[in-house]
Amino acid sequence: MTVMQSVLLTMPEMILAIGAIALMMIAAFVGDKAARFSNWVAIGLLIVAAVVAWGSEGVGFNGLYTADPFAAFAKALIYGSAAVALILAPRWFEQEESFRVEYTVLALFAATGMGMMASATNLLSLYIGIELNSLAAYVLASFIRKDVRTAEAGLKYFVLGALASGILLYGMSLLYGFSGTTDYAGIAKSMADGLNMGELFGLVFILSGIAFKVSAVPFHM
Repeated sequence: MTVMQSVLLTMPEMILAIGAIALMMIAAFVGDKAARFSNWVAIGLLIVAAVVAWGSEGVGFNGLYTADPFAAFAKALIYGSAAVALILAPRWFEQEESFRVEYTVLALFAATGMGMMASATNLLSLYIGIELNSLAAYVLASFIRKDVRTAEAGLKYFVLGALASGILLYGMSLLYGFSGTTDYAGIAKSMADGLNMGELFGLVFILSGIAFKVSAVPFHM
């Protein structure tokens, strides 16, 4: 598959990423006066990205990215949830403080990262998706600036997220070192041929890092 065909497979993520950058530029010049307009544009982008995801299928970037029905279903759930959050956000912000464009931009970047994770078939693309989502989530956790608790939450999330990223990368390096590949299929084949201690430790580190990222019990502490 050519580079252009691979890029076309990632069209849902491209739509959201380019849209988020465009809205960020609008926010830089217009300010929060464009918050509600940007919010509805973002909802439209999420709907378009979900529709495009259903129509694409194939493997791109030499196995780093896969578009299939499972990924399309996952993206429909992710983008739909993000759209619902954006629909409900303005009313909630009226009770706390003024609605800002940055919330919409961060939500789009977070959805882009989650969509990348859904299509990842390689540890490298999985890590890129996780980090793109996490970087947006760190800011969203501390978004209400007048509340001291949100600043504390954002700082703690950032520190623990950095720790989780280190654990995750160490686990990925172990799996690559002992299996010789970062592809899901290659790792599964290597483990099926005989699970060694290096692969086991790598898998444990990866699962621990992901559990930190998603705040799964008992890693939520």
